Amino acid sequence: MKNNLSSFFAKFLLFGLLLTASCEIRDIEDLQAPSFPNTAEVFIDDFTGDLDYAAFGSSDVSAFQVDREVTFDGSRQSMRFAVPDADSPQGAFCRGYVF
Repeated sequence: MKNNLSSFFAKFLLFGLLLTASCEIRDIEDLQAPSFPNTAEVFIDDFTGDLDYAAFGSSDVSAFQVDREVTFDGSRQSMRFAVPDADSPQGAFCRGYVF
């Protein structure tokens, strides 16, 4: 028991020494300012029409559709997410990712 405790303490001390020795202080003056694009597009009105929707777990797999009839501001297509009712047999929620 004493050997296990001393072995654990030695490993803990070695790990702490390595962690402390590997830290370095960065000089802030050496950092360069980031460059930003002139036309940043965070929210865009158009996207590719070949999007796929991958539903998570037991969520509704048909919740995502590409809609070409109801669009925003004259764009060609829009994303439509149909959030199901709480007692829907296809799934009571809509969760997934679009790729």
